[in-house]
Amino acid sequence: MATVTSIATALMDTLNTALADVDYASIDEYLPSVKTEKVALLVTPAGQADVGRFQSFASNLELTHRIRCEFWVKIDKADMAATMSRAREIPLDAMRILLSNDGASYELAPNTEMESSTTDGPVTTGNASYLVAALIVPCWNQVEVI
Repeated sequence: MATVTSIATALMDTLNTALADVDYASIDEYLPSVKTEKVALLVTPAGQADVGRFQSFASNLELTHRIRCEFWVKIDKADMAATMSRAREIPLDAMRILLSNDGASYELAPNTEMESSTTDGPVTTGNASYLVAALIVPCWNQVEVI
């Protein structure tokens, strides 16, 4: 039986493997590592939403999870065009990757939408600034309740 944490881990592993410029990934941190040189992928419970639907005539609960994947794109002042482009494109690249791997170690919720948004401006933590592109990924699983 899948847990929300195992689904979040599967999303992180899939994206971390497929996106070459992700140099740090975690489900346990809410800020990027100081070692991040390009992109940190953080899959945190912040902004997560879950819905459970009981299926009559069955002993299963169908769960839909809206899991937030954050891409912290480190600002490179020497190449702002590349920084802006990457922050703009990384959610779309992630959508393609997740769709092409659907069913391997997670299941995207059918008839739902992935949503992305990017911070209005830089987020500074420590001595580094980032653009944060968030992708909401709807996944689903079933659990037996009886």
